[in-house]
Amino acid sequence: MMNRPEANRPNAAARARILIVDDMAPVRDIIAEVLRSAGHDPEAVPDADTALQLGRFARWDLLVLDVDLPGMSGPELYKHLCRITPDRVVPAIFISGRPQDQHRHGLGSLPFVRFLAKPFELAGFLEAVGKSLRADCAAAPDPRKRNDPALPPE
Repeated sequence: MMNRPEANRPNAAARARILIVDDMAPVRDIIAEVLRSAGHDPEAVPDADTALQLGRFARWDLLVLDVDLPGMSGPELYKHLCRITPDRVVPAIFISGRPQDQHRHGLGSLPFVRFLAKPFELAGFLEAVGKSLRADCAAAPDPRKRNDPALPPE
């Protein structure tokens, strides 16, 4: 693993619960290890069904979602997870091996959603995590009430 500056390590109060959903085990494992090394509490799962089961019982501070998951896309999963937590909007980082996915799914249109094309630099990923965790989602439009191409219709 790469060395990260101490500034990237959150204090105990800033420890975030982060859900990672990616069907590629090596990607999941690396992301989870990087987040753990940065002081966060990651949970990594391979598919949307598992994420939805966890989502019913867990409260996440951030979602890291692969765009192309088997069965249900990352944007579809995001909307379902948003419905599970109606009291708040959870920021998300979408990742994909195809940079055009950002535009194809309209992922740049939501202020609390970030997109990273794989492969990405770990330092850039940690920066995106920090910005996402500091995002003021309360001031952002609610994706559950918005007809957004990034989020499938109900």
